[in-house]
Order: sequence, then C-alpha cells, then structure tokens
Amino acid sequence: MTTQRQEAEPPTGTNCPAVPVTTTITARTTGQGGRPRLTRREWLRTAALTPLAAATITPPMVSGASAAETLAVHHPASLSDFPANAVRLYMKEDRGCGETMLLAGCQALGFPADQAADMGLGLSGGIGLQGKTCACVIAGAQLLSLVATRSETDPAARKKGVYGIVGHFVKQFAAEFGATDCRVLCGLDLTKPEELKRFKVSVKGAVCSKIVEKTARLLAETIPSRS
Repeated sequence: MTTQRQEAEPPTGTNCPAVPVTTTITARTTGQGGRPRLTRREWLRTAALTPLAAATITPPMVSGASAAETLAVHHPASLSDFPANAVRLYMKEDRGCGETMLLAGCQALGFPADQAADMGLGLSGGIGLQGKTCACVIAGAQLLSLVATRSETDPAARKKGVYGIVGHFVKQFAAEFGATDCRVLCGLDLTKPEELKRFKVSVKGAVCSKIVEKTARLLAETIPSRS
C-alpha cells in the first residue's frame, strides 16, 4: 500500500530535525493515528536530498551553475568549528580519520549525521588499513559532493561541478602534505601489529591529527560563506 505524506519524521532515537517533504512511500509500519512512518533509509535519503529546515536555505535550482555558484549555500555557523570538532572526535573519542571527517563534516554542514561515522569507519588507514588513499581525502570528496549536488538537477552539470571542486580539493591536499596515500603520509604499514601500535601511541597525535585538522580547514575554505 502506498500513500502520500507531507511530514517526514526522523527515526526513533535520533536528534535529526524533521524534514517537510511530499513523497510516496510504502507503509510498512505505522505511528500514532495509523500514520505511516518512513524507514531509517527512506528518511536519510529524503533528508539528504531535501533542505533541512533548521539548518540550510536552498539556493536556486539553476542548471549549469559553476562550481563556486553550486557551493554558495548557506551553512550553519558551526562550519567554523569544523576543524576543532574534527580533532576532538579524532583524538578524544579515538575515532578513525574516515569516520571523523564524515561525522564532523555532516554536523558542520547540517546533513543527517546518524550513520555518517559508520559509513566512514572502513575508510581509515588508507581503506581498511591498507595504506591506500587517505580517508581524509575520500571523506572530503564525499562531503563536497553532497554540498555541490544539492543545488543542481542536471546530470551533466552535476558531474562537471563536482569533478571540478573535488579535483581542486585533492590537488590542494597533495600540495599541502606531499602525498595522498596513507602509508606515505604516516610512514607506517598499519597491517603490521607493531606499526599499528606505534601509530596509536605517537603517530596518530603527532602526524595524523594535524592532517585531520588541516583537511577540515581546506574543506571549510573551499565551501564559500554566504555573502
């Protein structure tokens, strides 16, 4: 059975704000008064594609907008706290770099952060500790893609805008740190127990926390403030 509803309620147990939408859903469970509720997946998908009433203002839907125009969206003042919050999550909560960047980034940008940390966990250590592309780079690309595509509906323009702004970010990262691979950046093979231990004892704080903070700053600077 399908039905139309105009108020998407966040899943039980989250603090995400309700997102007013009109969408067709299949009623699997009901809430008070027999009203159908969105599943967690449906709500997250809807929220990702719909402006959050308490956090953002949707820019005009202009096809073919430039990367800078696409990213010129209103964001919460907490974007300025993105670097400090990222370091706090990374060090004090002992999170991986991938989950840190996605969680702190979604919180700063007003996107639903309910499953962001879980999605980013496997990216850490160069994707499952394999020393490949740094999770900060991957998560940064994901965050920029989320922001850039919110104001564009044309598929070709979406690709052009995202590729341009993400490519610029990756070049900035490489210029800042001299590499994009985790194993090169931290100087360790994290698949080896003794080197993983060394990472946890010293390298995480001395090297990688600085990469986390600087990456958050690069992202915050890449997303223009509202004029």
